[in-house]
This record gives sequence, structure tokens and C-alpha cells, in this order.
Amino acid sequence: KKKRVAKKKRVAKKKRVAKKRLHSSYKGIVRGLNKREKSLKAALAAARRALVAKRKAFSRASKRRFQVLGRIKAIRSSIRRQHKQCRALSAKTKKQVALIDRIEAKVHELHRVSDLQVGDAEKAVQSLLAQLSALTGRKYKHSAHILKLTRQLRNKLLRELKACRRTARRMRISLRKAFRLLSKASKARYTASRALTPAVVKVHVLRARIQESARSRNIARRLAYSKHYCPKPKKVVRRRIRLGTKSRPSTTACKGVLRSHGGKAKSGYYYIRYHGRTARVYCDMTTAGGGWTVVAYAPCGGGPGYHSKAPRACRSLYQLRTGGGGWHHASSRKAFSLPAAALARKSKEIMFVQNNADHRLIDGRRSSRAWYYRIPNPHVVTFARPYTSGKGRCRRVTLVNAKTGARKKAYTYSRALGTAWSDSYPTGVGATSSRTCSSVVGQGPQLTTDDTGRTKKGWYRGRWYWHHGWWMANSRDLKGSVSVMLR
Repeated sequence: KKKRVAKKKRVAKKKRVAKKRLHSSYKGIVRGLNKREKSLKAALAAARRALVAKRKAFSRASKRRFQVLGRIKAIRSSIRRQHKQCRALSAKTKKQVALIDRIEAKVHELHRVSDLQVGDAEKAVQSLLAQLSALTGRKYKHSAHILKLTRQLRNKLLRELKACRRTARRMRISLRKAFRLLSKASKARYTASRALTPAVVKVHVLRARIQESARSRNIARRLAYSKHYCPKPKKVVRRRIRLGTKSRPSTTACKGVLRSHGGKAKSGYYYIRYHGRTARVYCDMTTAGGGWTVVAYAPCGGGPGYHSKAPRACRSLYQLRTGGGGWHHASSRKAFSLPAAALARKSKEIMFVQNNADHRLIDGRRSSRAWYYRIPNPHVVTFARPYTSGKGRCRRVTLVNAKTGARKKAYTYSRALGTAWSDSYPTGVGATSSRTCSSVVGQGPQLTTDDTGRTKKGWYRGRWYWHHGWWMANSRDLKGSVSVMLR
């Protein structure tokens, strides 16, 4: 009994000491959090002051820009009025100058005529002077100084017209200056707005940190003054959910499966969620980092020369726009293609794999040849026929050998991701060495699809036609199984 009592006392003492130590440590945490919160509040106050100053600078720049815009508007309206006045003055001056020229001509005629015709000439001059008085609003009488008066009047009219045009020119110069001021004001406003955004973000970040610090401090304070012993909580280890099974298909194809397995998944068949249904696909988890989804496969075909009478079991690839061949239950014995346009728009790379043996749906590392490139514009991919208007632009890509890492430049259509000849024999997915994206024999990779021969009716059937077999980079007359993969 004494031993039990002593043991209880020892345990109680240990608990008191542990509680005291824990409470003191929590008090230290509270002091540290108080100090941190104080520094954060000081930083927040400084950030708010800086934000207020930057907002004032932004408002000043905006006000200055608004003033310059108002000035430009006023100058433009003044220029329009001045141009209108100058046009009216120019028309009026032309009329008056023409009339003055006629008066001078009559006066010169008056000096040359005989005595019998003097009266008629004087009457004509008087009528012209009456018209001039009506235009100018001044009275003119016939005198010996009529030529001098008309010359002065013409010079005066021309001076007024020049002055009007000079005023309009000055207004245009002031408008150019105003536009330069507008450019400077817009730049200042843009600079102020660029400086304003980080300041606002900084204030929000500091507020969030202060709130987080306050929550942590309150929790530590409750623990520091708690009456109960609160041991340190155990670390919760979350279990990784592995995707790729029929009950948990991956929505991001084989890349999501690889990520859910921690980058250590094996190549094989997995389930993905695609086109509104669950599909069983083959995933290559070893080549060039893994995560490749097989979207098209042909178990056999190709060969040297021109093949249009291949066995029915062998065929070219199904086109990738709508797919074909029962891709819901993919296997190594049957050709299939997924409707891969939607998947390609979410992918970044495409790979072409060829194996000399038939019926080998294996990864690119164990294949005979494998090349891949980065898709130029994934968001526009439709896998359209490369000889139609929807093929897209010819883009340059960099081919990478998945086995050796060697690189080579090539070209492909941005929407079709393939090449073709003008007569569509052959047509395939891949790339070519031609800058015009026209097929070059043996310069691929180019894997023939059943889009071949769609431009000519009644000729070779595209599904059983190969032009010098499968093409890879610097290789032709190849045979065996091929596949197309996306990642």
C-alpha cells in the first residue's frame, strides 16, 4: 500500500512538473507571438501610410490626366471653330479680291478709252464700287486714288486670312504639346497604379498574418492557463489515395495516376474518366518521366514498298478525332484510337512509338524507336485532316529521342498535329523535316492513319495503305506495332 501511494505521488509530481514546463513553454510562445504581432502591426501601419501616399500619387496623376484630356478637348473644339472661320473668311476674301481685280481692270480701261466711252466706263466702275461697299460695309467713291485704295484693301484682306491661318497653326502646335503632356500624365498614372497594387497586396498579407498570429496566441494562452495536462498531439499521417482503379478512375489521365502513386507506378492498364465514361487505357510510366496515355495503337502493319493489300488483321491507325476500334477495352491484339482531341488540349507533349515486333503494346523505353515533342498550341488541337483548311499553321517543334535524348528540329500543323501530301497519300500524325509541313519520305515520325486517300474515291483504301511503311525520324520501310501517346 505504501508503495502504491509513493508511486501515485511520483506520477502526480511528474505530471505537475510536466504541466508546469508545458505551461511555461506556452507562456513563452505567447510572449513571442505578442512581440511578433506588435512588429506586424507596426509594419501594417507603415504599409498603410505608404498605401495612402501611393493612392494620393495615383489620384494626383489621374487628376492631371483628366485635366489634360479636358484641355485637349477644348483645343480641338477651338481648332474646329477656327477652321470654320478660316474657311468662311477665305471664301469671302476670294469674292472681294475678285471684285477688286475687276474694279482695277475697269479703272485701267477707263484711262485707255476715248472721250465718248468715258461715261460708260465710269458707270461700270461706280456699280462695282457699290458691290464692294455692300460686301465690306464701307462707302467708296470714284477718285484718282482708287487703285491705291483697292491695293490697300486687297492687302488687308490677305493679311486677315494669313492671321486666321496662323492662329489655327498655333492651335495645332498647342494640341501637339497637350498630347505630349497627356502621354507623360498617362505614364505617371500607369507607374502609380503599378506601385499601388503591391502596396494593397502587402496590406492584405499583413492583415492575414496578424489574424493568424492572434489565433495562434489565443490558442497558446488558453493552453498556458489550462488546469489540465495537455500533451503534444500526435502527428496525423494522411493515407495517399491511389487512382487508376475502376472504383477510383483518374480524371487527369495517366499523369494523375502516376502522381497519386507517388511517382512509382508501373506501366500497365489503368482506368481513367474520359468522355463522360470510365475507360481502360494503357499507361507508360517509365519513358521520359512516365505519365503517358496511349491514345492510338496498331498491332501490326507497315513494311517496305507500297502496301495496299495487307492482311485484314493489320491496318493503319484509326484517326484521332472521333476514335475507333473499341477503345473502351484496349488490348494488344486489336487496333484502337481514342477520340483524343479533348485530351490533347489538356496535354503538353505527344510521343510516337514503334516496335519491330507485332502485338507489342509496351512502353517507349523498351521499344525500337520513340520520339516525342512539345505540342505547339494545345488549346487549338482538333486532329483535323492535314490536307484540309482546318489543319492550322505550320509550326516548328523540337523532336526528342526518348531513348537517347538526341534532338532534331521538325515541323507540324498546329491543329492537325500531322502531315500529308497534296493527294493525301499518305496522311498521318507526327511531324516532318519540311518547312511547309509537306510529307518527306523517311523524315518523320509519321504514323499513317485511315484519313489517307479521302481525296480520291475508288482508289486504295486508306486503312490498308502504307507508303514505305511506318516512318520515324531518319527511318522508313518500318513494320510492326506502333502507338501514339499523350502527356
